[in-house]
Amino acid sequence: MNTESTPKRQDKPAPPVCYICGRDGANSRDHVIPYSFFKSPRPADMLTLPAHYACHNNFDEEYARVILSGLGSEGSASAKELWDTKTKRSFERSAPLRKSLRSSLVPKIDLISPAGLVFDHTPGIRIETQRFYPLMRKIVQGLYAHHIGELLPRDFRSLWNPNALLELSTDRRRFLEASQFGIIYQEIFGCRYLLVDQGTTDASSVWWLCFYNDAVLRCFIPPRHLWSPRSK
Repeated sequence: MNTESTPKRQDKPAPPVCYICGRDGANSRDHVIPYSFFKSPRPADMLTLPAHYACHNNFDEEYARVILSGLGSEGSASAKELWDTKTKRSFERSAPLRKSLRSSLVPKIDLISPAGLVFDHTPGIRIETQRFYPLMRKIVQGLYAHHIGELLPRDFRSLWNPNALLELSTDRRRFLEASQFGIIYQEIFGCRYLLVDQGTTDASSVWWLCFYNDAVLRCFIPPRHLWSPRSK
């Protein structure tokens, strides 16, 4: 009689969940803050999360990098270096990108005080929302998963302000002061976030994303019962 025991079959662990779509079977890891936003040498602790390659490979990182490094080039040596190297090469090889950025430039926009008075004018840029904000939403999904430990669905509702620095003289300053710091990469990226009604089933949150010291966006995620089928 054979007394040898048959080894038990070791089941392979299930593939992890994709943080972007929320489905099983993630087959790669995605840099939450795009790898191309950094200059060399890059940090050793760059945040990556499980994702389907098809989910994280369809964002216009090049366009977003051009916009953000341009806005931050005066306040960040890293942004200035990216603008003079990667961005310059992007312009040289892509006529559509050059045309897109030229058409986005606005010669003059009004700077408006909290009282509603125009106090100055400045050159500006009209962001192509369908190219820019999907990547910003993906970043917020990654930060939410990393800091809160939960996944936001792909269709979560978000409201954005691309000029968050102008809010600091308004009542919204108190929300920023009550927020906590999240992940930070010196001169490249930093975030702060605030959970409202934390612990309830219908909480909201506010996220401040700072790129290259000067480009600051605010993302407000309202309570789930206010989400609509169509989100930015």
